[in-house]
Amino acid sequence: MTFRESMHKEVSEIVTVSLFFLVSFFSIGVMEMLYLEEYGVSVFSVAKTFVSALVVAKVVLLLDRTSFGSRFRHHALWMDVLYKALVYTVCCAAVLSLERVFHQLSQAGTWMKAVGLALGSADIHRFFATVFCLFLVFTLYSLLRALSEHFGRGLMLSFIFSAEARRESRESLATLRK
Repeated sequence: MTFRESMHKEVSEIVTVSLFFLVSFFSIGVMEMLYLEEYGVSVFSVAKTFVSALVVAKVVLLLDRTSFGSRFRHHALWMDVLYKALVYTVCCAAVLSLERVFHQLSQAGTWMKAVGLALGSADIHRFFATVFCLFLVFTLYSLLRALSEHFGRGLMLSFIFSAEARRESRESLATLRK
């Protein structure tokens, strides 16, 4: 594979995964904005959503290429999907928590005080709602990624976006069942 082909493959992969997470995180942000609007709070940031999607996409792609990220590759699909979703969710929850501590660090002066301030000002219900939404996003991503690897990316995309491909798939399944 030439350098150009390799770069094209890398860029297309990161763009595809980033777009998935961008749409997912944007949806979570809109839900959060609508929920908090009831209380007169506006916290939605498109820039934060965009950067988060890019960072998460790159981390997920890197984890997928390590032995830690592919630990259950040879097990049942549900185990692999659940494992990856849990690992990605725990990593994001840790990053979300550290982000809150870093925001408090300048005000608190010490790490322990910053952790105390972050915990004291945390909305635990909002945190767990966000983590749960992330878990659902990572589960969907992991499932779609596994199916795409199994069936091939081209076939998967044509099945999703082409009525003719779906019709052919149903006809071939009907033939196999007979």
